[in-house]
Amino acid sequence: MENKSKFDKMMDTFRTSYEETLKKCPSESEKLRHLIIDSVHVVFKFPPSQKFRISLMDMRIIELARLMTHVMYLSMSGLYRNTFDNIRYILESALQSLYIDSGHPNSSLRTRIEILREVEDKREYRANSLIDRLQIDHKESLKKEYKRLSQTIHPSHRNIIEVLDFTRKPPSKELIVAVSCDEISDVFESIQIMFDMVLFLYISCAPSPRKEKLQTDKDLVTYCKKYNMVLLSKILKA
Repeated sequence: MENKSKFDKMMDTFRTSYEETLKKCPSESEKLRHLIIDSVHVVFKFPPSQKFRISLMDMRIIELARLMTHVMYLSMSGLYRNTFDNIRYILESALQSLYIDSGHPNSSLRTRIEILREVEDKREYRANSLIDRLQIDHKESLKKEYKRLSQTIHPSHRNIIEVLDFTRKPPSKELIVAVSCDEISDVFESIQIMFDMVLFLYISCAPSPRKEKLQTDKDLVTYCKKYNMVLLSKILKA
């Protein structure tokens, strides 16, 4: 019972953080919510792929809705580091999937998954290496945006400052999760960067007929303009 009681207290803390976020950061929370809803909506309206269910990237697109739900919950509960980890995971998994799809266009999905399992931990399958090896434009812009996203996630002096601040506070019997409107704004910006890169990559590597459909998709064009997607705007015909 004691363990359950501690667990329940921990969950209560996250619920309290969620409520505190809504109260303290209403505009930031609403902006984030709209971005996530609009992003999931636009990718799920893409026209069906001719090779749907044999593409790793198509599977990643399906995965997006679940991961965006996680991102929203984590950020609203004050779990910002976990939030940024999820955002970078989406980008890195998309790069790996597109690289394997491009290199093995005639392989089955099972074969592509086996290839991914064998190579996913190798250094040459890290983000910047994959960007260099994909047949796409604007590689330096992609690397710049990836660096910006990585800087948010990697350990930094801010983590030490947060620990020092925590140790200076009076001891508490309860787990406390600090709510930060600035962190939620950073999550918003990171999701913008991530979707800009993922959608740019997805369209760049699409076969010609599908690429042309996506480049003129009205919902995608509207979304791109609304959220000022820099890379995506370079490839859309709008």
